[in-house]
Amino acid sequence: MTNCLLNVVVMIHIHQLTQRQSRTVVFTNDMNLDTLTIIKFYALRFQIEFNFRDAKQYFGLADFKNYKQIQLTNAINIAFSITTISKLILEKYKILLNCPTMGIIDLKTVFRSQKYAQVLLNNNNFDPDDFLNSPQFINIARLEAIHI
Repeated sequence: MTNCLLNVVVMIHIHQLTQRQSRTVVFTNDMNLDTLTIIKFYALRFQIEFNFRDAKQYFGLADFKNYKQIQLTNAINIAFSITTISKLILEKYKILLNCPTMGIIDLKTVFRSQKYAQVLLNNNNFDPDDFLNSPQFINIARLEAIHI
């Protein structure tokens, strides 16, 4: 067995209200990295993991059936581009709807409800002023939402 040195960082998180503590241990075999760099690397790693999860869960990265390199590259680029764009739009809608807990499912629901409203507004027997000033408009947005 060979000797292996590890650079270990132990983080203690203290909840401000309850004073409960939790510990997180991160480590690397690169002895040249300082504590903050190790923490930043782990944060970036988890951000990449979360982006993969979102691309798979919400934008079809898990569903593509491409085996050729160009098709595979296109599918991955499209899934991650949509993931990035949706996160930018999500931040705007969190402020616009005053809903800081809003997620990607809620964002998809908002766009779906806008499509429903557009279909209703294009109906000849429909009065848009009555609809847009009524509680039904918000109810359409809440059809599949989680946090709205």
